[in-house]
Amino acid sequence: TTEPCFGLPSGAQAAARAIHPHLAGVEGFVRRFARAGDGGQRLRHENVVRTYGACDVASADGRPARLLVMEVVAGQTLRAMLDDLKRNG
Repeated sequence: TTEPCFGLPSGAQAAARAIHPHLAGVEGFVRRFARAGDGGQRLRHENVVRTYGACDVASADGRPARLLVMEVVAGQTLRAMLDDLKRNG
């Protein structure tokens, strides 16, 4: 899930993306999530959401959780765009 959550010192808005709790114990998924964050930090392209970094925090139940800190982009979600395309062709 990704939710807009805070501003950065630069003034840019950031969002935190977290692994769903039911996937947190799936080692292969956790590794792919970490690789996506690493790759996202190196990648710069106008059509790709920027990844500012990653951090480890405690989840609400006290377990460790990894977050990706990402750029907030204004506009529709992909789900909304696909739903619209499905409705309107």
